[in-house]
Amino acid sequence: MVGPLKPKCANCKLWRVISQWLGTPFRYGGKTPQIAADCTTFPLLVMEGVGALPKGYWREVYEPSKWKRGKIDVDYLVEKFKDYAEFVEAPTRCGDAQVLFNLSTRRLHIRISLPDNLVVEALPDLGVVIGADTVQGPRGFLATLRFFDWGCER
Repeated sequence: MVGPLKPKCANCKLWRVISQWLGTPFRYGGKTPQIAADCTTFPLLVMEGVGALPKGYWREVYEPSKWKRGKIDVDYLVEKFKDYAEFVEAPTRCGDAQVLFNLSTRRLHIRISLPDNLVVEALPDLGVVIGADTVQGPRGFLATLRFFDWGCER
């Protein structure tokens, strides 16, 4: 499989899981590769796929009362991820999950950092894509979750 992680890790489990999702159309609540992806469930399911989160954990994290439009509960995120990820100041490592808040839609958005200043994310008009690590539009940065001590080297 050719992709942005190939030169960095020939047997990278993260890239294998991400590659199953590339091109998947966007749909709120989507959770199936090549069928539908949501900007929050997609990265959580990737982390489950590489073993950073227990299977089915996305359901527990994606509790509707905590993710409603206009509601940010960072304390909830900290509590849910404290046993699986470290909260770090900035996304500096491949595999870091960036948690953003879209000021116009008032929804949370999660994307995964890749090498060479790239990210993979599920976007409404594009589906699951790899693109430049920029914060476009009215999105505010909330937190970075570091699931791996080793980045993308494995």
